[in-house]
Amino acid sequence: MKVAITGGKGNLGGYVAAAFRDRECQVFPFSHEYSRVEDPSILRKALDECQPDVVIHLAALTDLGLCEREKELAHLVNVVGTKNVSEQCAERKIPVVFVSTYYLYASNDGEPKQEDAVIEAEGLPNYYTTTKHEAEYFARQNDLHYIVRLGSLYGSGLEDKKIIGFICSKLRGNFETVHSRHHDIE
Repeated sequence: MKVAITGGKGNLGGYVAAAFRDRECQVFPFSHEYSRVEDPSILRKALDECQPDVVIHLAALTDLGLCEREKELAHLVNVVGTKNVSEQCAERKIPVVFVSTYYLYASNDGEPKQEDAVIEAEGLPNYYTTTKHEAEYFARQNDLHYIVRLGSLYGSGLEDKKIIGFICSKLRGNFETVHSRHHDIE
């Protein structure tokens, strides 16, 4: 089986690629340099070259602070990128597995949500989650789609920009202020 992985060089992508290789699949881990999901012509070329049986769509701008500061970029990568992947895969009748976020279940009412609950865009906790909500709409436009909502990821990965790096930075004495929705952490 041929597996293309957008974001295949990222934290999760490296682990997903290794898992498919362990199952003797031919893996094509697309990096941002090789296949920009926000550019349909570059994505088309990458998919034409490898002709995958399935696409695992992991490419996303996931840094919450950056998504808040650079909303146009977050929308371009997370929403437009997903639309492009979904459309390109639909044209080729390739299943796409879109990785979203379990933060879509978060709400201001404090009530737990069922997996099949209708998620409203209003009241989502941050712009990253808003882009994932919109991106799920485009993922569903491909009849051969799967949506997986993951929780927070941690670990060193190939390039650690997440919680482990944050904690290590604090332990080294780098005490910058981190802004969350509810309070500041110093």
